[in-house]
Amino acid sequence: MATRETFLQELKNLNQEVITMSQMVQDAIDSSFQALSEHNTELADKIIKGDRDVDNMERKIETHCLMLMLKQQPVASDLRHISTALKVVTDLERMGDQAADIADLSLRLEAADYGLVSKHLPAMVANVKTMVKDAIRAFIERDTETAETCCHNCCIHQQLRNFTQFDRSVNKHGEDKGVCNRNTGCLCRRKFSR
Repeated sequence: MATRETFLQELKNLNQEVITMSQMVQDAIDSSFQALSEHNTELADKIIKGDRDVDNMERKIETHCLMLMLKQQPVASDLRHISTALKVVTDLERMGDQAADIADLSLRLEAADYGLVSKHLPAMVANVKTMVKDAIRAFIERDTETAETCCHNCCIHQQLRNFTQFDRSVNKHGEDKGVCNRNTGCLCRRKFSR
């Protein structure tokens, strides 16, 4: 019985590590938007350097998951939970990388380029944070109904709606339909010119 209790405690510890990593990523998302909208170079540098912490947390959680699988040999729902944790931390790490990319982009943008930041960006950032919170809560609570709802409602409906609003906003303010392509090209040149 003590072995099962130890295993359940390890699962709780794993869940806490995922929550901690999720919060790190949510903070990076918030900060990257702030760095971009305020052209805050100090904050942008902090986010880029902080991405290493997210990477290290991913490796720590992966090691924890593998240790649990090897030592405890979980089956059924416990095994699914651990293997899902491996996938979740990969996605969280990718979001951390994207936050660092946004911070890097904010360092490369010139003052004239800040008009490209959509007025819908704050709502999109808030939506992403809500999706992350809901998805992590569904994972921790093993709530498949919430996970499905989160996946369908948030990921598809909300993001498509926000991207549509972004496209309309860009096209409405441009003098021709090519303005969206020029703005996207400008952002890409800033991102990839090193």
